[in-house]
Amino acid sequence: MGKGYQNVSDKEAMDQFPFLRSNLLQNLLVCMHLKENIKVISDLAFDAVDDDGSGGLDQKEIAEIMREVAIKMDLTPPTEEDLSAILAELDEDFDGVVDKNEFLNLIMLVISKMLESEEELQEKVNEDIKSQLKKDLYID
Repeated sequence: MGKGYQNVSDKEAMDQFPFLRSNLLQNLLVCMHLKENIKVISDLAFDAVDDDGSGGLDQKEIAEIMREVAIKMDLTPPTEEDLSAILAELDEDFDGVVDKNEFLNLIMLVISKMLESEEELQEKVNEDIKSQLKKDLYID
């Protein structure tokens, strides 16, 4: 007998395969719709790293944050040039500091990039699962 699907319902089930979503992906999607809640957390994080209480993160404060993150992630700490570039990128109003709204934009950007990365990974996993299911449903 030739190759083919075991039966029509297997093919139909395959065509309607419900793509999986990881818990991280689901949580990131929820986060993107809860900007006000993220703002509260972002403000708390901002206040925790605003050492001088000025309401703005200067290059020294940003350097401390970036170096701590790099160490915790086992990465090379940023250079002074890197830090200047980071500050220039974040400082939307060009006042030399990152304020709470600019910091929130950074947090939202990070979440967005995490979401994008997780969606790409999930898409690959789903394609691998779908490919394996097709092989499993195909008979000799």
